Amino acid sequence: LVLVPVPEAGLPLLLVALGLLSLEFDWAARLMGQVIAWAAHIRTWFQRLSRPNKALVVMAQLGLIALIIWVVYLR
Repeated sequence: LVLVPVPEAGLPLLLVALGLLSLEFDWAARLMGQVIAWAAHIRTWFQRLSRPNKALVVMAQLGLIALIIWVVYLR
């Protein structure tokens, strides 16, 4: 159940599934190429950030995860 509302946990499984689909279908291969390009862009953006901004991004992601877990499971 955690994999559904928390994107950081379910995202790797979705990427694996897309990778398997891309072996068979052209649309999935095109989408996988776009995902890889997007991930490279995000990685480059994150590497350019200063150390305090990187910490802020990570804390924001952890806060979002905590908020989602609180809203879905603990409220």
